[in-house]
Amino acid sequence: MSLEIVQKFMELPVDRTNWDADAWKLVRDGSTFLSVDWGEDTEEIISSLNDIVGVQHPITASYEVSSNPAGFTHILTYQGRTLQISYAAERHDCFIVVLTLAELVKENIDIRFCKYSIGNSDLCFLPLSPNEWLMLEASHGQETINHRFLKFPQSFNEFATYIS
Repeated sequence: MSLEIVQKFMELPVDRTNWDADAWKLVRDGSTFLSVDWGEDTEEIISSLNDIVGVQHPITASYEVSSNPAGFTHILTYQGRTLQISYAAERHDCFIVVLTLAELVKENIDIRFCKYSIGNSDLCFLPLSPNEWLMLEASHGQETINHRFLKFPQSFNEFATYIS
């Protein structure tokens, strides 16, 4: 993860219609931002997040086909904490996975949605430690951070409403 990329992103104009190709490359920098395409597999999302945050105790997932109405279940584990996620292999499931991951790692990693990625084929998320977010807020202001990033709501439906 590169705080240099984050700083360059924060220096971009607020009006994204004025961004050039290099600006968009910052948001899609896979070493810093978690870029999730509609329908992306859980394993790919977890692998990308592990690559970005470089955790000593990586997030792991086990997979099982279950008979529940949702159809599929993943059990996600991070530093001894476990959450179960069930879904029916629909296009938006990848965002349910990101929301669940954000809940799972929230003690050490605060994953926020990059609002500027709305309208793109993939949505971007920035995973930082709580201290790194505090440093960004101190240098750029809470209002600027809130303009560019969204803290995850409590439910997927709230997030889905926001991105639609």
